[in-house]
Amino acid sequence: MTTRKAYIDAAKFLGILLVLMNHIELKFPFVNFYGGMFYVPVFFVAAGLTYYNKEEGLKVFAAKKARRLLVPYFICNGFLYVFFMAKDFLAGKAPHKEQLTALIGILYSRNSLYIPGQEPNVYFMTILNSPTWFLTAMFLTYLLLKVSFRITKGKKRELFLFALSMFVLGALLHYFCPVLLPWSLECIPLFYCYMVSGYFIREEGLLEKKMPVALILAIVVFFLSCEFNGSANISVGHLGKSLVAGMYNGIFSSFFIIWLLKQLEIKIALKLTEFMAGFGKHTLTILCYHMLVFAFGQGVLQIIIPETLMEQNLISRIVKIFIIIITTVVIILVEKIVSTLSERRRL
Repeated sequence: MTTRKAYIDAAKFLGILLVLMNHIELKFPFVNFYGGMFYVPVFFVAAGLTYYNKEEGLKVFAAKKARRLLVPYFICNGFLYVFFMAKDFLAGKAPHKEQLTALIGILYSRNSLYIPGQEPNVYFMTILNSPTWFLTAMFLTYLLLKVSFRITKGKKRELFLFALSMFVLGALLHYFCPVLLPWSLECIPLFYCYMVSGYFIREEGLLEKKMPVALILAIVVFFLSCEFNGSANISVGHLGKSLVAGMYNGIFSSFFIIWLLKQLEIKIALKLTEFMAGFGKHTLTILCYHMLVFAFGQGVLQIIIPETLMEQNLISRIVKIFIIIITTVVIILVEKIVSTLSERRRL
């Protein structure tokens, strides 16, 4: 059994922090733009870094990942669906088309049928559950990784060729698939490339190697690539002007953040890394429920804080930072309470 690496959990914390910032529209110069390159890919790269191919059948592996990813997915979405159904009922609203659309969205596991902004469009995940697309995508990507190891028998050359074929398939789907497929199917080959790159990073010992010249060159290429390629939103298959540049930006930025955090852990700030890792262990729960807690927090603060104050940029940023902190703490506390109660019931 592998032990958790604090620097990997810390990287997940930075990833989920950027997710929260984007969803609450908290913007800082450079942070959102460059951070946007890694905040989704880092979870797939981290998964590959910690993946060890065990001698177990695909069904056993799939069952384990389903318990880890699909059970929380359906629990969260079921809770949110019942919550909004009850809210509409108490408000005296009759059952309507949006409730059926939300139910379809849970099964489809995509925010919309087309890339957001393309009109006309069909929006599915309308009950503050849009971030949960990630869980079904991660589940399928894990399955593809397991299948690839069975096909290639874990040989690096064959695994690399398999990854290359997945990139080609992902490119074809990226450019020619007219809709966002259920469970992020058109993106899974590209997510696989992120994940298997994490595996290769570990196997090649890239986090331990000293390669200052190569690293500096890679950083320069990254910044040039970002300026050329623009922003990305991998959740809807948007990787900028160039798919190659978008994939490079995601893989390298994820590698660099993890590498940097490992250096901090070893040489400078072990306590800081451990502090971030403490939050990083709860990313799945934060991802699932933060939109709901955001909505509550923003609703309360709109009552307390005058609208004229909220229009001021500094005040607005402070309020949003406060909501992010409260949201994170509340979700972690609730998760720990539920976990404690569940353990007591077992006893």
